[in-house]
Amino acid sequence: MDGLLNEYLSPVHMLREGMIVEREALTEIEVLEFPEPVGRCEAFLTAGGTSTCPWTFKGTLKAYEYKTVRYPGHCEKIRTLRDLGLFKTEPLEMRRVKISPRQVFEAVASPKLNIPDEPDLVVLRVICQGKQEGPSGNAIEIQIDHMDLYDSKTEFTAMERTTGFSAAIVAILLAQKKIKPGAHTPERAVPIDSFMRALTQRDFQFTETVRQPLEPP
Repeated sequence: MDGLLNEYLSPVHMLREGMIVEREALTEIEVLEFPEPVGRCEAFLTAGGTSTCPWTFKGTLKAYEYKTVRYPGHCEKIRTLRDLGLFKTEPLEMRRVKISPRQVFEAVASPKLNIPDEPDLVVLRVICQGKQEGPSGNAIEIQIDHMDLYDSKTEFTAMERTTGFSAAIVAILLAQKKIKPGAHTPERAVPIDSFMRALTQRDFQFTETVRQPLEPP
């Protein structure tokens, strides 16, 4: 819960028009449609998702942004709780006891949001715009979608699969010396072909949609 609230409250960093900019989380809501059983969702800015990429790709990309996907109405509900002061960390004194509203909220909300017997799912959508290689240089947009579900055979949740397998694959690539030792950012160090191949070997499926012609990005 603490990490989730940090994503909702911290400043958002991204690339826009080639420049690193800072925006407020829980803003810029857009509507997205996903295949069943998901359907209509909303996406909005949250912190942390871009990690070090805005700094890595400054001067190379015009834009690099990240949004979190939730069911419709989620963002507005979270903003209401925030605006009421329930996420403030400054302690309040009540009946001779000092405690922060955020601590109270986390203690009360966490058990309600933890539903271990409810199968989860994860959706991911990546949209890239650029120009094709070659003399034509036509504008092109590539959209990659992924939906992951709870695995009843392994009893891994979708969140465990999408986070745990990614970390495990990187550890394997390190052991295979396909990643050089030392401290590196993932976007620079991890070989994308080997990483994606390992994901597909673990039943991750990706759908690619190519759109053209487009206006030049």
